[in-house]
Amino acid sequence: MTILELHRQGLSISAIAARLNMDRKTIRKPGSSTGNYDEMQFMNTQTSTAEDRITVRDAVIDPMRRLGIQKLFGNPGSTELPMLRDFPSDFQYVLGLREAVVVGMADGYAQATGNAA
Repeated sequence: MTILELHRQGLSISAIAARLNMDRKTIRKPGSSTGNYDEMQFMNTQTSTAEDRITVRDAVIDPMRRLGIQKLFGNPGSTELPMLRDFPSDFQYVLGLREAVVVGMADGYAQATGNAA
């Protein structure tokens, strides 16, 4: 029985988790930003190996490529620097000195070009 079927029977998230022997925090609530009533899912609770894991850099850059985003506006701090090392040549990084300025640049670019930034 799927999570969605159990939810349609009127069971709460806690009851669904108990019935499926899962942690209730791993079940996405209907209507949340990650799903709706027709798309109830549960998060992957399996542990992964080092080969299966992707880096934050890949998790950011790969979707940007798929969406056709070519410009990245930013004001990086020390935590973002590893992501920017060997920055891919198919992207242009536009550096701003203040966060508010970067937001304005990205917004202006998006409005002027119709592309996400």
